[in-house]
Amino acid sequence: MFALAGMLEQPSRGAIYNMEGFGADGARQLGMALYGSTKTALRYFTRSLADETRDSGVIVGTTSPGIVVTELLTSVYANGDPGALEVEKKNGSST
Repeated sequence: MFALAGMLEQPSRGAIYNMEGFGADGARQLGMALYGSTKTALRYFTRSLADETRDSGVIVGTTSPGIVVTELLTSVYANGDPGALEVEKKNGSST
């Protein structure tokens, strides 16, 4: 919100993009409760902020880079179903 306040004070306005990830669409995976919860909340926050700033000249949106293999992701699948990671890679799910 600090950045938004600054953008509203300048004539050129600006843009805010939040990065979505696994869970933003409601998908669930064992071991990802905390991470997925934050991404669900981030989607809600971004959509609400976009609505609230619609006429301000500030662009608010999201980016969803697709699957990014991180230590968090590999450890979740290694402790659950290691084969599921390969399925996710082929399906292109976001994390």
